[in-house]
Parts: sequence; structure tokens; C-alpha cells
Amino acid sequence: MRRLTHFQCAGETLAATLDEAAGTTGLLIVSGGNEIRIGAHRGMAELGAIIAASGHPVFRYDRRGIGDSSGENNSFESTAQDICEAAAAFRREVPQLTRIVAFGNCDAASALILFHAGAPIDALILTNPWTIEPGADGNDLPPPPQSDHAISKSSKTPANCFACSPEASISVNFSVAWPRHPPNSLSRRPASPRASRHRWRSQKPRSRSSSPNATTPPSPSPITGRAQPSPPPAPATPSPPAPPTATASRDRRTRHG
Repeated sequence: MRRLTHFQCAGETLAATLDEAAGTTGLLIVSGGNEIRIGAHRGMAELGAIIAASGHPVFRYDRRGIGDSSGENNSFESTAQDICEAAAAFRREVPQLTRIVAFGNCDAASALILFHAGAPIDALILTNPWTIEPGADGNDLPPPPQSDHAISKSSKTPANCFACSPEASISVNFSVAWPRHPPNSLSRRPASPRASRHRWRSQKPRSRSSSPNATTPPSPSPITGRAQPSPPPAPATPSPPAPPTATASRDRRTRHG
């Protein structure tokens, strides 16, 4: 059964939705960005219905300044109290709960990473945490990626290469866990005979004599070093006319006789 509820947070009223179930482990869904608790394309509402149908209660809420909740929206960095009060309200609404698992996507996952320790939460499910913030120059781009050759050349452990950047270390850990190719594998991998043959054919220079209109470049003079002009082509010799055949002579004599 699904029902609406609300709770208080820093003098503001936050709207929430509870999908009831008999289980003792509940799911707390924390929305990311400016997304309301229903989720994009009703995604969080459908997720809550599926989890509740499997026997686990689900609690969703709008943080301050978002959706049906009052207050001012101050981004995910100011949601520590929202998360703590939402988890406490979840336990009040479902007294049989013994364990709360919190789920967050994007900056909601980042908020849970930062603030879960101060809330009555037992476990986390995080997807796509937001890890990049604009610097002093306003640049919010991640550092440029390094090739496998640069990583293997600078250090044996990728964590040492990217210790200065959390977002870069996250990306390297994923690439190390599921590598497409080991470092320098493209340069060390022996090519198959078929691939080598095709590569040789594609790189083989075309012969100048293969074209009927190709001309030989003039050779330099051994004295001046300058290119000597090519000699003019020899004039074509006309072929002698073919002698008359006996049949043609007989026809001529017949015609005149």
C-alpha cells in the first residue's frame, strides 16, 4: 500500500511517500539534483513499488526547496539534516524496521557519502556519484586522461599516478578492474599473418611503371648536378603498305578484261 506523509526538518515541512511492506529491512531513496521524489519518468516511484512488492518498505522524500517540500534549495552539500530527519521519519512510520539501506544517484550518492555517518543508516547503494566541482578558475572539467603507456611508464600502480585527483583515481580503478587491453598490449601483441599481409599491401608503394602515362624523372648530370632534360621521343616509323594479294589482282584483271 502506498501513502503520503510528511516530516519536519529545520523548521520546514518535507513531503514524503511510503510504500508499505512487512519486511524489517527498508529502502530509503534520496533524490539527486533538483529531481523530485517521483524520479525521472516515474523511475523512483516504479522502483519503490517493485521493492515493496518483494516485501521491503520504501521511503521517498523531497528535500528542502524541492517538489512539495518547503524551504530553500541549497544543493546537495546542505542536505545532511534532510537525510538524517528522513531516516528518522522512516523508522517512526515503520516501527518494525531493524535496518535501513539508503540509495542515491549522482549528487544524492555524494551526499550519502558525506553525511550517512550522522544518520541512522546501516548500508548504502550508490550510483554515479558526483565527484567534480568547478575550481577557482571556473573550470569543471576532469583532468586529461593518460594513456596506458604513460601509466605503466610513470608507476607500477595506477593509484600512485592519480593520487592527486579523486575523480581520476575512480576512473583508473574502473579501468584496472575491467581492462580492455593490458598496458602496452597493442604494441606487444603479435600481428596475425593475414593482418600483416594486408598491412604490407596497403603500405606498399605503387610502381611508376605500372601506369601507361608515367614518365621517368630526369637523372642529374654528373658534372653540373642539374637535371638533364629527357631526350625527345623517337618519331614513329610508318609501316610499309601490305602487298596486294592474288585474289585482288585477279579481280582487277577480270574487271578490266
